[in-house]
Amino acid sequence: MNKRNDSLYISQLSKSFVGLILLLSLYACSGGSGAPTEAREAAPDVDDTPVALNVTYSGPDPRDQAVRDFKLFFWDEVVEEVIGCANCHMQGGQGTVKFVRNDDINMAYDAALTLVNLADPDASTIVTRVANGHNCWSVDATICRDTLTDFITQWANGVAASESTTINFVAPADQMPTGAIVLPDDSNLFENTVYPLLATNCVGCHSDTAPVQVRQTPLFAHSNVDTAYEEAKTKIDLA
Repeated sequence: MNKRNDSLYISQLSKSFVGLILLLSLYACSGGSGAPTEAREAAPDVDDTPVALNVTYSGPDPRDQAVRDFKLFFWDEVVEEVIGCANCHMQGGQGTVKFVRNDDINMAYDAALTLVNLADPDASTIVTRVANGHNCWSVDATICRDTLTDFITQWANGVAASESTTINFVAPADQMPTGAIVLPDDSNLFENTVYPLLATNCVGCHSDTAPVQVRQTPLFAHSNVDTAYEEAKTKIDLA
């Protein structure tokens, strides 16, 4: 091999070596060194279910007592934000049965009847669904189950549920206590016993005829015996 061929061979070998170095550098930068790499976390899913806040009723009046009981004992409870039924089951919501609609309580009542068993609240469809995890507002599904069962039970009992704690007091008939000593209604006895003593000894101060400067109350020596008797009652102790 002559010198010209040797130079050409060495030049080609140098280019190959440089290319190999560049290739190894690119491989190391791309993570091919074998070092562990961290996977980028996926963005969490965002629940875009609308939240119904401060739900108020703005529809027609309940058509009868049954619907009034439904609203008082069930509807008013499940529309609360913590329960959250209004998020889906109000008119315009994603839920199929609109049992908490706020534009017509009568239609809400009719819809709710398809989900509840008033004779056996614990067997209600809405109770079993929540007990199985359907939108339970607590980490403990039994709490949601028991809460809804209580709402439906109160609804089923209706007015009786609120009246059961009502006590109606009836005042007893007036009667004279046995052995009690009371003053007579009229002044006849007073006039013939006590009044003469008062009219004689107390008229100077405890009478309507006494000078204003010295007059004192009660006026049990009043010139009118009936008035004197009423005034004297405040000073008579029968005990």
